[in-house]
Amino acid sequence: MLRVETPETIAGSFVQSRFGAFDAVVAGDSAGRYGALAVSSLATLDGRLALDLADGFSLAAGDVFALMTFAHVAGDFRALTLDGVACRPRTNDVWSCANLGGLRLQEVFGDTFLNLDVLAPAPFAVTAAAATAAPEPAAWAMLLIGLLGLFGLGRLRGRRGSAADCAVA
Repeated sequence: MLRVETPETIAGSFVQSRFGAFDAVVAGDSAGRYGALAVSSLATLDGRLALDLADGFSLAAGDVFALMTFAHVAGDFRALTLDGVACRPRTNDVWSCANLGGLRLQEVFGDTFLNLDVLAPAPFAVTAAAATAAPEPAAWAMLLIGLLGLFGLGRLRGRRGSAADCAVA
């Protein structure tokens, strides 16, 4: 684990394995108040990005943290934690953390930088109740009636076909 409380520099490449963690301590939203890393060559990212809030600081929508600069980048973080709590991936590079009160975190990659932006809650967020919704009983009844009707039509056509065959013969 690489824990960074203030801006640090690596002359050369930085390689983080899938078991590693880049842990940035965040005590404010201005430069010098949070951990950041400047890599003079290639930054190879994998594993976990961890944020630990310090000195009573709390994140707010619109906060932007310039976490890393590099000459080149390969890979991406597989996981993100905030104060030790695992966050869930929402979309590509956007994370939802249960302890963020609806705010989301977004990794923003440029050619030579990685920022972490704090986003406002999604205006039409899917809630757990909506994601696990089940059909109303009336919907089930309508489906059953429709299936019975189709079954009845099939049997009726089957009977008519056999009666017509007998009449012709």
